[in-house]
Amino acid sequence: MSITYNLTMIISIMLIFTVLFSIMIQMNHIIMMLLLFEKMALSIFIMIMYKSSLTSMNSMPLILFLTMSVCEASLGLAILVSIIRANGNDYVSSLFMSKF
Repeated sequence: MSITYNLTMIISIMLIFTVLFSIMIQMNHIIMMLLLFEKMALSIFIMIMYKSSLTSMNSMPLILFLTMSVCEASLGLAILVSIIRANGNDYVSSLFMSKF
């Protein structure tokens, strides 16, 4: 294992924990949470990419992961648009208010 591989894995793991910590702190806007989920998907993609480049791993898991990430992003944006149309804002707190 090279130093570059270890450094890349450490940076990717730190990015994942930073994103998880940011999600816990900044739970105000849905768009911010979606961006943080995309950042986490990017760091996981970097980890899988470096792992597959050092081993004789097939590139199919990379393509599958990218496909799932794109589907997750498009579904998240569709849900965000429907929430904004229904509530008028993208606050997470407005999702839990009952409209009687």
